[in-house]
Amino acid sequence: MMIGAGSLEINLYNFEDDEFAESPYVLTSPRSLQACDMLGVKPAHLLYKPLADFQDELLSTGLPLRAIYDEYDEHEKLRQRQLRECRDYRDKMIGDRVQHMMSSSAQKFIPCHTLSYEDAGYKSDESHYSSKKLHAASDGEIPSERGQSTASTHCQSYPRRYKVIL
Repeated sequence: MMIGAGSLEINLYNFEDDEFAESPYVLTSPRSLQACDMLGVKPAHLLYKPLADFQDELLSTGLPLRAIYDEYDEHEKLRQRQLRECRDYRDKMIGDRVQHMMSSSAQKFIPCHTLSYEDAGYKSDESHYSSKKLHAASDGEIPSERGQSTASTHCQSYPRRYKVIL
């Protein structure tokens, strides 16, 4: 069965699943491929190679069975280390991308400077709204009594209805 690369998402975490055993591709995920490339690892080298394959290849060369086992163990340790490093690199790329996206979206929606209770329409000695200040806030202007910048100057990108709650 021939499977197209576009229809699969084969990454460093699922490439050994049985459903991909017949796939002509080891990996199709861009970040998994990029991680391998950045670390100089060929995706085919991450595939598991059974001990029987080592025996079939090396017994005919006269290599002792113990040496074949040692060769298998070394190969498997290297494969596991490379797989772990590639996964770690991929996870870091994804984490960096998410962090970058969050920081860039945070720059677009940076909350206004924290308003004091007075700026938000509260009186510090009372627990009710000042109706005059609340009305001004609904018009998009929050008066500043202590010389602080008003929220409306810091929140130009927010719709008027959100300025009241900020």
